[in-house]
Amino acid sequence: MPDSTKQGVKGRVSSGPASQTKGTVYNGPPPATQGTVYNGPSMPATGGTVYNGPPVQGTIYGGPPRATSRSRTVTPDDFRKLARLFYAIAGLSLFNTVMLFLGSRRAMSVGLGITRLDILIKNGVPMSTALWLNVIGAGFFALLGVFASSGNKLVFLIGMLAYAGDTLVLIADGFALHPFSIIFHGFIVLLLAAVWHRLPD
Repeated sequence: MPDSTKQGVKGRVSSGPASQTKGTVYNGPPPATQGTVYNGPSMPATGGTVYNGPPVQGTIYGGPPRATSRSRTVTPDDFRKLARLFYAIAGLSLFNTVMLFLGSRRAMSVGLGITRLDILIKNGVPMSTALWLNVIGAGFFALLGVFASSGNKLVFLIGMLAYAGDTLVLIADGFALHPFSIIFHGFIVLLLAAVWHRLPD
């Protein structure tokens, strides 16, 4: 191709305006770097809600905030269950007496230590006195069970102190001789203390 033709082509190619490096394809204003698609006000960085209202507090349904921790209220059903515990202590104490009287060397751990024939006789208590102590001890805890069903706070305090004193009787006789009884006694004392603490004055 002749040089003049080449120069004409070259001139036509370079004769247009220089391409813009900025702006938009349709030669409009550049898009905003902030704001929204619909050119409204920009959303705040933190806080607030999607609809630009106040932050939501409390619960979704508008109720009061839920407490993080709360002591469970003792119900009448709890009183009846604990009354059965006093009955069980009384009944198992008498059961231990009968079994030990028949020559058994084992006793139920929940039963009273002060009514244990093996402990009483070993310490020189006559059999007739030991039997009367069984009747008195079992009757006392059965009576506590009757009043405990009404939720009387004083009854639980008396029962807790009496059973703690019975635990001391077992410890004095020897921990190695009554390990399970002492452990069960301690657990029940703590249970009664927890219930007594939650009862209203």
